[in-house]
Amino acid sequence: MPTTFSMTARDMVTQAMREIGVLASGENPTSDELADGILRLNSMLKAYAAKGLNLWRDTEGSVDFAAGVSSMPLPGALSVSGVRLVIGNTDRLMAQWEADQYASLPNKATRATPVAYTLITATTGLTMQLWPVPDKPYTVRYSYGRITADVVQPSDPVDVPQMFQEAVWLALAVRLAPTFGKARTDPQTVQLVSQRAAELERDMLDFDRPASYQIGSDLDAYP
Repeated sequence: MPTTFSMTARDMVTQAMREIGVLASGENPTSDELADGILRLNSMLKAYAAKGLNLWRDTEGSVDFAAGVSSMPLPGALSVSGVRLVIGNTDRLMAQWEADQYASLPNKATRATPVAYTLITATTGLTMQLWPVPDKPYTVRYSYGRITADVVQPSDPVDVPQMFQEAVWLALAVRLAPTFGKARTDPQTVQLVSQRAAELERDMLDFDRPASYQIGSDLDAYP
């Protein structure tokens, strides 16, 4: 029994335009319409991360710190949920500190086995900062939520699970409606699509909420 249903960016944009009546069944978007749709699709998928919609992109990574190097970038990481220092055959859990807590340390240059980390956020991505500064080379493993994959070509698959693809194309339809205006859309149809899109988006967000949240940091454990 097949379980590989997947939609490309072209599929998503086409279906979204059909939902609001811009295209009839069997019709396809022009190249300009497709480009507009892909732009909005990318923007929408990136914005979902701000709502906490990222559990299906949870994955694992590792980064090597050289002796004397306390910070390293984490390419492709949007969030980090756990960090472990590799000591021999053991992964030692590290404490998480907030950036302002790290900034208040009087002894940032101390070299020893790292016990804690902080995450520095910039427009270019996340950077991991260790304390103390590694006294020798170490490997750090981390669990992270990766950034949503970009849609570059119309044939690219959309980075969402099968069960949420309808939610995505309906949400895209609502976002595309103003582009075509009342001359090419039916306001009543757009309203119905908008209601259904909102319902499915709530379901999607509820499904993707983590079982627990971490509040605060572990600073007190390492005076």
